Amino acid sequence: MRYRGLGLPALLLPALLSAQQVPPIRPDIRGITPHGAQRGADVEITIRGSNLQNSSEIRFATAKLKAEILNVEHNRVRARVHLDPTAEPGRHDLRLVAPHGSTIAWFEVGARAESVEKEPNNEQSQAQSIEFPVLINGTIRPGDYDHFKFRARAGQTITFDIAAKRFESGVDSVLSLLDENGVEIAYNDDYYWFKDPHLVHKFENAGTYVLRVFGSGESGSENGDYRLTAGLMPQIDYAMPVGGQRGKTQEIQLSGFNLGAIDSAVLGEGIATAQVVSRSDRAAILRLTIPENTPLGLYRLHVGGATLPVPFVVSDLPQIAVTTEVARRKQDAYPVTLPVVANGVIDTPKAGHYFAFRVDEEQDVLLAVDALRINTHLDPIVVLYDASGKRIAYQDDPTPTNSAKRPANVDPHLVVHLKPGKYTAFVRDNSFRGDPAFAYRLTMKRAEPDFMPAIVGSDETLFRGKETIVTIRVRRVEGWNTPVEVWAENLPEGVTAPSKVVVPTEPTHFKGTCAEDNILDGTEVDFPLKVAANAPFSVSRIKFRARGAMNGRTVEHPVIANYWWRNVQKIWGPAETPELYATVIDPPELVFEAPERVPAPGGKATVRLVITRLDDGRAPLEIRALNAPAGVMIEPAMVQPGATLADLKVTATSEKPFSIVLEGRTAGKLLAKSHPILIDTAARAAAPQVISDEN
Repeated sequence: MRYRGLGLPALLLPALLSAQQVPPIRPDIRGITPHGAQRGADVEITIRGSNLQNSSEIRFATAKLKAEILNVEHNRVRARVHLDPTAEPGRHDLRLVAPHGSTIAWFEVGARAESVEKEPNNEQSQAQSIEFPVLINGTIRPGDYDHFKFRARAGQTITFDIAAKRFESGVDSVLSLLDENGVEIAYNDDYYWFKDPHLVHKFENAGTYVLRVFGSGESGSENGDYRLTAGLMPQIDYAMPVGGQRGKTQEIQLSGFNLGAIDSAVLGEGIATAQVVSRSDRAAILRLTIPENTPLGLYRLHVGGATLPVPFVVSDLPQIAVTTEVARRKQDAYPVTLPVVANGVIDTPKAGHYFAFRVDEEQDVLLAVDALRINTHLDPIVVLYDASGKRIAYQDDPTPTNSAKRPANVDPHLVVHLKPGKYTAFVRDNSFRGDPAFAYRLTMKRAEPDFMPAIVGSDETLFRGKETIVTIRVRRVEGWNTPVEVWAENLPEGVTAPSKVVVPTEPTHFKGTCAEDNILDGTEVDFPLKVAANAPFSVSRIKFRARGAMNGRTVEHPVIANYWWRNVQKIWGPAETPELYATVIDPPELVFEAPERVPAPGGKATVRLVITRLDDGRAPLEIRALNAPAGVMIEPAMVQPGATLADLKVTATSEKPFSIVLEGRTAGKLLAKSHPILIDTAARAAAPQVISDEN
């Protein structure tokens, strides 16, 4: 609870402060350079952010990645990462641990040699020469353009891929391909759900070309790091089917470009190795035997030399794959027997696939489409028709609304009660779009009611003598309609929790940007953790479990920690470590929420602070700068009890940027210091700001 504005009567302060929530003080990672490395390498990385002071350890969920911290500042950590030669390529969780909390960021394991962008390269004439294949780590700052020069032969198909938002980078990047005269011949902005660009181009003429990387609207930041992969490597649009049944051998057809170079494929971290049956420039066939004991779920299929791994789902159900030539009309519906997973590609506009099946006894049937889950840009809908051709059920999204204020889910999950008879299911894109990469999986089976419990967030800082609320989200699937109870295990000493918290069946409602009513695909509840005033300082992993009963069947699951959600975030879903990381510490007496950088064109600036006081709050708070350099004047601010905002005026005669640290004192007692704040006297006057809403 926070209050802004004028001071409050002293009699109200004790009650107000006891109910006041502490702003997040855990480490906040905003950038990592480089954001990955080749497996088998040792690489030095720089982590940037806030509240990084006193960071003591970096943990990875896999034992094949290890890190050693070399140097720590408030907003910067240098570390050395060692990557085992057998580490699985792809994105991995990196957890930074400090006495005041922990946080997750992401680090990529690569399979090819890497290099670094070389400045200056802002102009086409300064373009950095590259040879394929290449993986370059670079940074886009405001107004920055990175140019890379290369040779291409006539008829070559070259792939260019940027990974930036996929790692929560601070740049919304764009790719532009130029000929030697500077004429743009190809362009891509948002290719993925994650907003990163991806470009595949066939060169008609031999010559010298330039690839330009920049931020959308000339955006960028010190945290605008990216990873550029480029070359004639295999580019896989999709694998068909996009999954396989465990304990079975599955033939998998790959579609894309430059596939004649494929020589191997591995499922996950060495779960199984596929045989390459055939290969050509545009297609390849793999044969994969999935071990019977493979855990169900989504994996990465690593195809040798390919630009990116291929999503692949291990299931217990039989799989079929439909080609683009069949099932396009209702009268040509593909006959299937339930249960089954149908895999297909909506490769042309206004296309879709029909599947005919029979139900022999009255039952609830699930029709669920995976597209977002397997990282394709298809926005699917599913329609059900009866034997007469009448539409009897339809679903686009699992809830009537999707909002950037919560993780979106555009994959239909339709449960329909059916009587014996013949039925036809239909899948298409919601906007009648088509693309060679619009793969999907349609699961058709008798519904088995279940639920998916999650912790909203992967870590919490627990303050001694206070209560912390953990948010639990339960998504009901396949028709589950009864309450679920949740409890905590492995609590640290001095921390207590209710014996159980009941999650009701009603979905959670929340307000969108314009106060419209939105419905979550699930139900969220508060789970309180109370910390004794004398609880030992500790870092622990709290386990949560959930149980429910329906139709005489009891179901129990672990509650899995999910990544924290922000409305501009492009990563969501379960973290690699399922437990909640909990750090027990003393609550601070004062928390500054201050900017990292303040523009000061002409040497004048205002530093705006949000203040949370957790002392008794009865005396005025004095805020002043500690280390103002010569030629800089900073007026102290006196903040009255109950006020939560403060402005400090800065006047500087020097054009050289400098940093300041603020301290807060009351009655002579030091309560807290701020992080270093950069006063950027070299900044230009701010242009009118364009606000974009991602809702």
